[in-house]
Amino acid sequence: MLENIGSTKATLFRRVNHFRKYLPSAHTIISSPKEEIVELWDEEKVTPFEYPATVFSDQCTGTAPLSLFKNISITCLPQWDMFDEKHCISLKYLNVSYYLRKYSTKKDGNRTVVSIESIPEKSHLVRWLYWNGTACINAVSAVLIKFITHDGLLEDISASVHYTNITKQSYSQQFYQFDAVFIEISSTSNAVKLAQSLGYDMGQIIRIESSNNKTFLIPSGMECNMRKQQVNIRFGIQINTACRLRITTCTQILAQIQYLLDEWKAVTVYSFPYGTNDTVAMQNDRKKWMKVVN
Repeated sequence: MLENIGSTKATLFRRVNHFRKYLPSAHTIISSPKEEIVELWDEEKVTPFEYPATVFSDQCTGTAPLSLFKNISITCLPQWDMFDEKHCISLKYLNVSYYLRKYSTKKDGNRTVVSIESIPEKSHLVRWLYWNGTACINAVSAVLIKFITHDGLLEDISASVHYTNITKQSYSQQFYQFDAVFIEISSTSNAVKLAQSLGYDMGQIIRIESSNNKTFLIPSGMECNMRKQQVNIRFGIQINTACRLRITTCTQILAQIQYLLDEWKAVTVYSFPYGTNDTVAMQNDRKKWMKVVN
């Protein structure tokens, strides 16, 4: 059965001028919403707080402003052109002093400034970066900063920093990790309690008790006995791995399985991401200002 089908006339080709009326003027300014960021306060001069970032590689080749209320976790290799004193000192994010600042946020004309400061004379866990002639001593290899906010403004800060000594043999494999976590609270009375809790955050590597600050590793890859083919266990993240056991007799397989089990049988898992011997846990001194900004 045939039905009546309506038809429309379509012009396949049109001149470019026909579409110009749909295009914005060359002088039209298209505005985009401004993203709120964490800022640094220095004698009423405000600048963005920036953390190392990667650009098309695993190296820390750039920086990025820290967006407010966006949790960040980044791991990258510091960019060394040469392993010497100049580069050790110039990689500013490897120095704990880079994080001991006055942090600030602004909302609806109000600004809060929260200080997180310390010096080695007041805390043996605060260690300045320096070059000893052959190595970069007290370099920051991982930092976790918790920003406590209330009604969209910064209320409190806490940080934990992990140190390492970077040598000529290790500098090309020594990764740097930066984590920022934002916690919004409904009452200012909870701020101090939250700030003092420096336990694991989602995705952080689980650490176990050992003489060399070992992390919790499980076999992954081709051979179960290959130490280089292991992956970290991370807090709150489920992981399934597999590896190959080479055997010719039942006795061999029992021995290899027992060896793997013995590695984890007496493992002591730390409830904190870093140990007290190599970590500085910094709290702010509760200096805070509320200022009306035009």
